[in-house]
Amino acid sequence: MAVPGGAGGFILGSILIKKLSLTPAEQLRAMFYLAILSLLTMLMFAIQCETAPLADLSKPCSSGCSCGREWFEPVCAAEGLTYFSPCYAGCQNLLGDSVSYLFIDI
Repeated sequence: MAVPGGAGGFILGSILIKKLSLTPAEQLRAMFYLAILSLLTMLMFAIQCETAPLADLSKPCSSGCSCGREWFEPVCAAEGLTYFSPCYAGCQNLLGDSVSYLFIDI
């Protein structure tokens, strides 16, 4: 990820310098502002939300189901656990439309 990102930044930076005809002083100023922006963006990763514990995936889910681990779709349960997917939470039915929905166990 770092190599393609570095190469992309190098190419994009070269194109911007040529198109905008930036002087060395303007290039230095742009690098300073982008470094500050990068630092602020990295600090956002340091701020973390409290995460609920993930339910044990080795325990059987609802009877007769075969839950896959291909898609991580976390489901928050009333007991404070987060399940890997609605299937692991034992949910078998879906209510709602494509914008908002509710998984239920009926």
